[in-house]
Order: sequence, then structure tokens, then C-alpha cells
Amino acid sequence: MLDGLQSLRDHNLISYKSMNEAFDHHALNELIGHAMAYAKLQAGEDWRTFSESLGLIALSTRKPSSEVISRLLHQTKDEDVYEIDCSWNVTCLVINLAPPKDRNWLWELLRGERTRWKRGSISAILKTIEQRLKKMGTLDPEIEAFETEIIEYWLRELPPEKRFLGLDLEIPV
Repeated sequence: MLDGLQSLRDHNLISYKSMNEAFDHHALNELIGHAMAYAKLQAGEDWRTFSESLGLIALSTRKPSSEVISRLLHQTKDEDVYEIDCSWNVTCLVINLAPPKDRNWLWELLRGERTRWKRGSISAILKTIEQRLKKMGTLDPEIEAFETEIIEYWLRELPPEKRFLGLDLEIPV
């Protein structure tokens, strides 16, 4: 399991802030606001009980530096995982602090180190992510249907003579 995701709950909301955005008190309030709305939509008047089964995860490429949020951070046994002291259970994972382990493969993609990626490698990375999600059984069937739709679209765009290139097929004449 990826660092920071060991304590998943029945329902989990994730906020992601890239290298260009800070996970600050505004982002924390936004995440909590979404959690409130989600809990009320899912459970109605029983949202308080439901909220106990809701995990909030803040993925931040860089360590939150805002004075407000930094006072709320409490480091866990992992150097890259923090708990945020507020009325909700919020886990904050600082992606750039995550150690390079096989299990942290997704965090490698989100680190924000553009120099690490060569041109053309993004599709290979995304394909690897897709394969791992399928293996874990977490790839949504709607995403797979969307992928099929995209492939069918691009096949229609190809000229007929290029549609079968690279395939070892006998095409009847």
C-alpha cells in the first residue's frame, strides 16, 4: 500500500495540491467543506455518524508551509505522513518526502520534478498506472468503457490501410 494510504476508511475524499499550490488553511477548509457536503448527501440527517466512516486525505507535493496549517501538523512514525489536528480525521501526505520505495510508485509521478521525465515516457507511466489499478481491482468499469470508446474513435480516424499495421492477420480479399 502506498505511504499515507494505510488507514483507508469505507469512504475517502482526497485533495491533491501540486508543486504550484500550497496545502494551506484554505485548502483544508475546502476539503472539510467537501466532506460535509458528501456526508450530508450520503447520510442525510445521520451525517454525523456517517462522517466517522469518512477519511480525508491531503496529498501535497510540498510540505505545507502556511503558518496556520503548520501549527496543525503532527508527524506520524513516517517522515512523509502527518495527521492534521482538526475536527475531522485528516491525513496529510507530503509527496516529496515519500521515500523511493516500490510501493510509492504513484508518488513518483506526482513529485513535480519535471527533469525526471523524458519526452514520450508519460504514456508509458500512465499505462503502468492503469495496469496496477486493474491488478488491484480498483479501475472503475466506466473508465475502461471510456478507454474503449477512445480507441474506437482513433481507429475510425485512421486510414483503412493503417488499421491493421503490426497485426499478424490474414485479411480475406
